[in-house]
Amino acid sequence: MLDRRRTIADLLWDAVSGPRCFGNLLLEPDSHSDAPSTHPARLIGLGLAVLVLLSAHWLLAVSSVREKSPTFDEIAHLTNGVAIWKTGDYRLFPPHPPLAHLWAAAPLIASGFNFPDSLLDLPDWRQSRAWNLGRRFFYACGNHPQSMLTRGRAAIALLSVALALVVWLWSRKLFGEVGGIISLILFAFSPTILAHARLVTTDVAAALFFLLAVAAVWWVLHRISPLSIVLSALAVAGLLLSKMSGLMILPIAGVLIAIRLLSNRPTVVVFGRPREIRSRPAQLGAWLLMGLVHGAIVVLVIWAAFGLRYSAMKHARPGRDRLPPGLPTWDRDLSELGSTGRAICWMRDRRLLPEAYLFGLAYTLHHAEARPAFLNGQMRRGGWWYYFPYCFAVKTPLPLFGILLMALIAVGMRLPGRSPSREPTEPDRRSKLDGLYRTAPLWTLLVVYGFFAMRAGLNIGHRHLLPIYPVLFIFAGRTAAWLQPGRRLMRWVPPALVVLFLASSLRTWPHYLAYFNTLIGGPDNAWKHLVDSSLDWGQDLPGLSKWLRHNAPQPTKPSPATATPPVYLSYGGTALPAAYGVEARALPGFPGMAEIWMSPLTGGVYCISASMLQQYGLLSQCRWTRSLEKEYHDLYPRFAWARGPRRTSPAAARSAALTKRDDDHRRFCKLRFARLCAFLRQRSPDDHIGHSILIYKLSDDDIKRALEGEPAELLPDPTP
Repeated sequence: MLDRRRTIADLLWDAVSGPRCFGNLLLEPDSHSDAPSTHPARLIGLGLAVLVLLSAHWLLAVSSVREKSPTFDEIAHLTNGVAIWKTGDYRLFPPHPPLAHLWAAAPLIASGFNFPDSLLDLPDWRQSRAWNLGRRFFYACGNHPQSMLTRGRAAIALLSVALALVVWLWSRKLFGEVGGIISLILFAFSPTILAHARLVTTDVAAALFFLLAVAAVWWVLHRISPLSIVLSALAVAGLLLSKMSGLMILPIAGVLIAIRLLSNRPTVVVFGRPREIRSRPAQLGAWLLMGLVHGAIVVLVIWAAFGLRYSAMKHARPGRDRLPPGLPTWDRDLSELGSTGRAICWMRDRRLLPEAYLFGLAYTLHHAEARPAFLNGQMRRGGWWYYFPYCFAVKTPLPLFGILLMALIAVGMRLPGRSPSREPTEPDRRSKLDGLYRTAPLWTLLVVYGFFAMRAGLNIGHRHLLPIYPVLFIFAGRTAAWLQPGRRLMRWVPPALVVLFLASSLRTWPHYLAYFNTLIGGPDNAWKHLVDSSLDWGQDLPGLSKWLRHNAPQPTKPSPATATPPVYLSYGGTALPAAYGVEARALPGFPGMAEIWMSPLTGGVYCISASMLQQYGLLSQCRWTRSLEKEYHDLYPRFAWARGPRRTSPAAARSAALTKRDDDHRRFCKLRFARLCAFLRQRSPDDHIGHSILIYKLSDDDIKRALEGEPAELLPDPTP
C-alpha cells in the first residue's frame, strides 16, 4: 500500500531514482530545499501544476509551428525515418543516427501516407539524395505536407515533454518543490527550447539523452548492479543514436570518474549481497570492467538500431547505388581525418559497427571544419571561438541571466540557524562541498560541452547549445532559497523575473526560432547578427503566401513591363514555394540554381530570406568587395539580356532560364544578386515575414542604382 504522506513528486522520482533504480543519484535533497508536502490539497495542487506546465509546453510547441513550412533539414530527417521504416535501408541521411528520425516518422507510418514507389528506378534514391527524394515524398505523392509535418513535430514535442519532466525531477530533488516548479516553468516557456521542441531534427533528442546519460553514468559510478549497468548503457546508447556529438559523453564520464576518485566515497556493488568498495584502485578496476560491459551493450544496441546489418544500403548494386556525396575518400581511406580517420578505417575494415553509423561519423568530422559560418556581417570557414557565447548572450531572455545570478548568490547564502559570524562554520563548508559534489554531473556537462562547443568549427546555429539549457534551468531552481520567510523585499525578485521571462516567451509566439533579446534590438535586427538555423531556416513560406494574398504592394515607380509589380524570391530553404501558393521569379537561393530568373530585374516586391541577404551558402564572403566588383564588371557586358530590353515576357524569361545554364551565367546571376543585396543591406526592410523573410518594395530606379550605380558598399578583400 502506498504511503500517503509522500508527495506525487516523490513517487515519480522514485520510479526513476529509487534505491534500486537511480538510487542515491543525487543523494538527499539540498538543505535549502523546502520540506516535502504532506497535505492532500497541496499534493493535488503540485500534481496539477506539473501537468498544466507540461501540457502548456507541448501545446505552445505544436501550435506555434502549425503555420510554418519545413525547416531546411526537416524534409530529409522525416523522409529518412519513413524510408527506414518502410525499406530497412539507411542510405538517405547517414550523417545523423536514426533514433529521432524513426521516432518522428512512426506517426506517419501509422497514418499511411504515400511513399514514392519503385525506389530502385529513381536516381534520387540510387544516389542517396535525401532532399530531392524528400521533396518528391512531400509534394509529388498526393500527401498533405503540413499534415505530415504536424504528426512528426508533435512526436518530437513529446521528447521535449520528457526532457521537461527530467528537469523538474532533478531540480526538485536538489532544491525542493518550489525549486522544481521554477525550473519547470523556465523550461516550459523557454524560447530556445520551444524553437526546437517542435522541429523534426535531432537536437531535442540529443538534449534529452545527454541529460539522461550523464545522470545514469553518475548513478552507476555510485551503485554497480545489473539494473544500473543496463539502464546506464541504454541511456548512453540512446545518446549515441541521437546525434554524433553524443561522443562527448566519453570525456564527461572521464571527468566524473576523476571526481568520484577525489571524493573518496565508496562504491556500492550489488550482485547478490550489497558490499562497499572503498579502495580507489579497486573502484577504478570495477569501473573499468563496468565500462567494458557498457561498451558491449552499447555496440549491441547500435547494431540492433541498424537492423543487425553492416551495409547501409539494402539490395545495393555496385556502380548503381552510392552513399551521399561529400566524402570522396570513403571508398579508399580517411587519412585526411588523421588518427580519427584511421580509427574509423580500422573499425570499418573489421565491421565493428554498421557502415551507416561509421559513414555518418566520418561525414560529420569531415564537414565539421569546412562549413561556412556567419556572425555580425562576417563569413568565415571554421568559425570563431566566441560564436556560441555570443549566440547565448543574444538569444537568451535577459530575465534568465538575473535568475541565474540570484541562484549563484544563493549558493553562498548562510543556512537558517547557522552561526551569524562572518566566518563560515564547518557545517557550512561541508554543506557547500556536498552541494558541489551532488551537482557534479550537471556542471560537468555544462563545462565539458561548452568547452568542446567553443573549440568546434561547426558554427551553424544556436541550436547546438540546446543540451546546456536544461542544466541551467535546473540550477535556476536554487533561487527557491530567496523565497524563504525573512527575505523581505528580495523574495519578490525571483517571481518578478520569472514573470518577465514568461512575458518575453509569450510575446514571441509563434516565431520562437527568431527570438533575440534587446541586447541587439530584438528580432527586427537579428538578420544583421545571425542567420541560418538561428533565425532563417526556411520556415516562413506560409506566412509569405498569406502576406502576398492580403497585401497589394506597389513599388514607388511601377515597372512598365507588367501591369502588376512582379514578385521576386530568394528563398533559404528546401521546401517548394509553389506548394504554398508563392509564385515568384526565382533569385539565387536554395535549393539549386536551375530556375534562376535570367532576365532583367525590374521594380517590384523582393522577398529575401535573411540568410540569402547575407549571401550565406552562395558566396564565400558576405560583403561586396573590390574583387567581386571587378568580376561583376568583367561579366556584365557579356549578358545583354541582363541590361534589356526592359519588357521581357515570362515565356521568354523561362526560355532564357532553360537555355543559359553554363557556369558563367550562373556566376553572373550570383554576382548580380550579391550586388543587389549589398544595396538592400543599407536600407531597412519595408516589412518582414516572421523576421526570417525580409520584404523590399523597389522601383526601377532603385534596381538601376543597385546594379549599375556606385556600389552601396565596397570593402577590401578579406585577408586569407
